Amino acid sequence: MPGSNIPHVDWFDTLQVDKWVHITLFFVLCFLLMYPFKKSGIDKNVQLPYFLLITLFAIAYGTIIEFVQRDFIPNRSFDAWDIAADSVGSVAAFLWCRRRS
Repeated sequence: MPGSNIPHVDWFDTLQVDKWVHITLFFVLCFLLMYPFKKSGIDKNVQLPYFLLITLFAIAYGTIIEFVQRDFIPNRSFDAWDIAADSVGSVAAFLWCRRRS
């Protein structure tokens, strides 16, 4: 949905709800991809490269999506803060899974 179609609400901007949505979605994405490795009983040192790859691919995916929005999708824009939020969510899932495995 183009951002221009979303009604403008001041509290929405104040709370940065959009960024929290990005963080949550990328956390869930990475967590669900890491969870099978985490529950498999594989040694933590063997899990590490998989977790790192998942995290890096998620960050790359979020970055690519922002450029696609800017260059190929009408009424959408590039937002570097969305990339930052995607990265925070991805890294948070990485840290969560590393500490909990």
